[in-house]
Amino acid sequence: MLLGIYYLLGNRTTFRFDRKCLIPRWLIIKKIYRVGAPASIQQLTESFAFVLFNKVVSIYGSVPIAAVGIAIRLSDLAFMPIIGVSNALLPVVGYNFGAGNQERLWKSIKISSIGIVMLLAVFTVVYEIWTPEVAGIFIKDPETLRVAIPSMRVMLSAMVFIGPSILFITAFQGLSMGGMALWLSLARQFILFIPLLYLLEYLLGLTGIWLALPASDVLGFAVILAFLLREYRKRKNSF
Repeated sequence: MLLGIYYLLGNRTTFRFDRKCLIPRWLIIKKIYRVGAPASIQQLTESFAFVLFNKVVSIYGSVPIAAVGIAIRLSDLAFMPIIGVSNALLPVVGYNFGAGNQERLWKSIKISSIGIVMLLAVFTVVYEIWTPEVAGIFIKDPETLRVAIPSMRVMLSAMVFIGPSILFITAFQGLSMGGMALWLSLARQFILFIPLLYLLEYLLGLTGIWLALPASDVLGFAVILAFLLREYRKRKNSF
C-alpha cells in the first residue's frame, strides 16, 4: 500500500489526487460491492462446501482424505490460469459494456473461454494418463496411492467445464449483474454440489463422493451456459 501511495504521489503517473476524491461516495461504493461481493461470497461458499465434502470423506478414514488433498493440490495448479484469465476478463467486459461495444465484449468472452478450455484439456490429459507419476510427487505410501489414483481420475475428469463456468460468471459481473453472478456461483458450488454429494454417497459410497465433483461441474456448466446464452440473445439486437 505504501509503495502504491509513493508511486501515485511521486509524479510518476498522470493521475493526480484531489482531496474531494477521497470523500466516500456511497453510490460508487454500492456499485463496487455489487460487482465484488459475489466473488467474496463465492469464495466463502466454496470453502464451506469443501468442509462438508471433507466431513463426508472422513467417514471412510484418513486415506481418502489424503487422496482428496492431493487432488485439490493438483486442481489448484490448473486453477491458477483460470483465476488469472478471469481477473483479466472482468475489466475487459466492464470496459466494453460501458463503451457499448457489444461485439468486442462477447468476442473477448468467447476467445478467453476457448483458450482456457484448451489449456485445461492439456491438464486433464496429463492428470488422467500420468496419474501415478503425478500423485507420486506428493506421496509415496502405496495404500494412499491405491485410493488416490482412481479418485483423482474421477474428480479431475471434468476440469474443462470449470474454466468456462468461472469465466461466464465473471462475464455477468462485468455486465454489472452481480446478483446473477452470485446465484450462478451458488448453483455450481453449493445448490447442485451438496445434494449430489449426499445422494451419490448414499447410492455408491466412496465412489459416489468422487463422482459428485465432476457431476456438479458438468451440470453447473450447463446451467451457467444457458443463462449466458439467454443474456447474449437479449443483447444481440443492440449490436
